[in-house]
Amino acid sequence: CPKFQFCNTSNHADTTGGELGSVKPDICAYAEDHLQFVASGKTKKGGKGTKTKVTDMSYVALFIEVKRAVNDDFFVDPSTDNDRAEWMFILSNYQSTKRKEIGKNNLGQTVNYAVEACKRQHRHCIFSISVSGSSIRFIRWDRAGAIVSESFSAHEHPELLCEFLWRFAHISDADRGYDLTVEHAEAKDELAFRQAITTHLRAQLYPTILDN
Repeated sequence: CPKFQFCNTSNHADTTGGELGSVKPDICAYAEDHLQFVASGKTKKGGKGTKTKVTDMSYVALFIEVKRAVNDDFFVDPSTDNDRAEWMFILSNYQSTKRKEIGKNNLGQTVNYAVEACKRQHRHCIFSISVSGSSIRFIRWDRAGAIVSESFSAHEHPELLCEFLWRFAHISDADRGYDLTVEHAEAKDELAFRQAITTHLRAQLYPTILDN
């Protein structure tokens, strides 16, 4: 995936929005041009291997969430005999109440990552990869929901993951989900916005003063 750096962010949460609700996907991919803006994470003494960075959802280009076991996957593919119109794609493999709660938490965690990225960036969509044991899925998130691929085994079809990452690196920024219609505001636009917000806040805080 040239021009992107994949970083271990599993122990370095994004707390720019406060400690409450901080998020930390296991792996975040950052464009190499953006690495200078992302703080480095602290590794354990003598630690080697994957580059560590602090999670920063303002710059994340793609995120990967990893769960230990295949049955931690919160999506379930139907067999060829199932009616897709009636099939429960989410959490249907969680039989016990305890396992279903774990599945809901895993799903909610991943949804929250996508929400945070779209809150911090000008995007129409963002991609992520869900890894459960050796099972992998691709997910495309937008403001209407998500499109989820069928799962595949990393052992049996590693080429699918390699091809996805290669294609991700070579498509345009628009295809990667960025809203290219957004531009930096001019000074006059910033001033007009600041004045409008100030007037609105004064109307809320001091309505009697404005009436007089």
